[in-house]
Amino acid sequence: MSGQPEPGGQAPDSQAASGQAQASPATAGPATAGTGVLTLPRFAGLGPVTIRRRVPPPALQGLLAFVLYLAAWLDRTLPLLTHLTRPILNQTSQDPNFYVWSLRWWPYAIAHGLNPMYSHQIGAPAGFDLAWATTIGSVAVLVIPLTAAVGPLVTFNLLVVLAPPLSAWIAFVLCRRVTRRFWPSLVGGAVFGFSAYELNHIAAGQFNLTFGMLLPLMAYLVVVWREGQLGSRAFVALLAVAMTLQVYLFLETFAEMVVVWIVALVLGFLLAGRPGRAELIKLGKLVG
Repeated sequence: MSGQPEPGGQAPDSQAASGQAQASPATAGPATAGTGVLTLPRFAGLGPVTIRRRVPPPALQGLLAFVLYLAAWLDRTLPLLTHLTRPILNQTSQDPNFYVWSLRWWPYAIAHGLNPMYSHQIGAPAGFDLAWATTIGSVAVLVIPLTAAVGPLVTFNLLVVLAPPLSAWIAFVLCRRVTRRFWPSLVGGAVFGFSAYELNHIAAGQFNLTFGMLLPLMAYLVVVWREGQLGSRAFVALLAVAMTLQVYLFLETFAEMVVVWIVALVLGFLLAGRPGRAELIKLGKLVG
């Protein structure tokens, strides 16, 4: 009957009198994908007006974020990209040259059955213990095919071009998972990946300090595990891989990261309620 409220809403007359726009369930919260629907108030003789807006899916948002980060960074690194075979970064420091050497040393040591943690090519004839040196072993091993194809210098320059956008993108993925919103996540990723810390170390050629994507990656694993989208065994395995990569990338950063983990767990335990403390205890047991 016309005098009764429509299912799940107000009576038509009271709805028109309220003069307020109402949103469908598709726009009640942060939209992640699909079509958002917004219903505007009735206009004279026209009835309600519905506007549909297409919201890109998360995968497309992630691709767009990475393209934007890469484009912004290429604007600053174009001279490096157009001269990949030349050593450009801070040749008054031994850091970039040592990392170029490390990119060649790891595949050489593996191919010849040598201990990559000790080299007789440095400090001859006794050699040099590389266990405490920053040889960026995890990255060097991952890019062995690229190093074999184009050489260590070109590989190093390409890594410098890609490291900040990748770090920013991983931070974006973390923020996007938490907020379910694109623009705040885009800003958060840019703040992390292109911070003064990152840019200053890039200019100095200190690649071990600019490959900063592992920390937000670990935080992302925690969020996905807490949401129940990642099993405990898979979480521990992936977290162990990320930690191992960080150990062989730069040991001091790994030590600082452990301190951050401990402080975060303690603060979380103090601030969380009883259900949250139970989750933190479980998380502490998994990462411990």
